[in-house]
Amino acid sequence: MRRHDRGHVFHHRRRVIRRRLGLAKFVLFGWRFFNEYLEWARKNSGRLSKWNLVCSCRLCRGPKYRDARAEEKRRWRREAGMGEA
Repeated sequence: MRRHDRGHVFHHRRRVIRRRLGLAKFVLFGWRFFNEYLEWARKNSGRLSKWNLVCSCRLCRGPKYRDARAEEKRRWRREAGMGEA
């Protein structure tokens, strides 16, 4: 028995693509280049599915707690008077 049916898989694929297209609209193109965005989205929207995209850009992953953790530890050490060690 399969874990998910076909409709479930397609729903989540469309959801991920829609989210990444929305991010690309503002992060990569902005409002001034809307026509270029439409052309890019028409050509590349299928590549934004989570099974075809493997990178660590802002479009592919959300913020991670561990990314800000180093700065947080440095701040704690400074406040405690332990220096940058």
